[in-house]
Amino acid sequence: MYKIKQPIGIVKKVQKDCISIIYNNQEMIYKNIKENLYVGDKCILKNTDSLILLPRKNVLSRYKSDNTKYNNKQENQIIATNIDLAIIVVAVDNPPLHPRFIDRYIILLKKAKIPFIILFNKTDLQNSNLQNIINIYRDLGIPIVTNSFIDNNTKEIKELICNKNVIFIGQSGVGKSTIISAITQRRQIKTQEVSSQSKRGKHTTTATELYLWNPTSAIIDSPGIRSISLKNYTLQDIEEGFMEFTKYKNHCFYKDCHHVQEDNCGIKNAVLKGKISSKRYQSYLKILQEVGK
Repeated sequence: MYKIKQPIGIVKKVQKDCISIIYNNQEMIYKNIKENLYVGDKCILKNTDSLILLPRKNVLSRYKSDNTKYNNKQENQIIATNIDLAIIVVAVDNPPLHPRFIDRYIILLKKAKIPFIILFNKTDLQNSNLQNIINIYRDLGIPIVTNSFIDNNTKEIKELICNKNVIFIGQSGVGKSTIISAITQRRQIKTQEVSSQSKRGKHTTTATELYLWNPTSAIIDSPGIRSISLKNYTLQDIEEGFMEFTKYKNHCFYKDCHHVQEDNCGIKNAVLKGKISSKRYQSYLKILQEVGK
């Protein structure tokens, strides 16, 4: 992560009528900025209403559906920029743990070329299948961290995110804001219980915002995402999220194999032999079905 110093500012929060920018370790409010800025953007501040946007290292975005009977528009929504590491936060329970949601985040981050780890939160809650799920992703070489409300594991998390610009992403109610509050120790970010009826988290973070917890380390808190649309993703984009396929793709008889109904498929054979998780493969098939590939 870039060490924040003059004359470089980093966007902390974007609102309709103003932009908060951290400059020389102080928060400053700018109005009448014409450039399209997003949280994480770095810029040279020329004066109170002018700046120069620096090139972005990467951009994390998602397609947001506007599903009405009149419109099914897919809008590409930028979440944040210049991210060194993403933390995929999932709860062991409350809201329920859905590994296929993790798979969608992996596809999202792979496409954006953002390194990531998975944080299993609320491990004090019971989930008999937890270790099997953790092993599936650990076997892929993905770094795994566990955390509970009883024993808040902020020391290990801090070591992983120090000197980085990090974003915490996940569904509402998984505990992102609580973890961030424990790390920053500067303010209590608003948190809320999971809905007892829907078992879904309620949106407590309503806008993406960046927090400094030391002069060279920043955390971006983003609103919870209840669904991730992959309709605009190519087959290659989706396959890159299933990194375990790479080793066996060359064994497919057909070069354009989709690994669904084709004979002599290296991926399907690997699944049958237990070399690829059947749960991950079923997740892949579900995504292909949804995007119509």
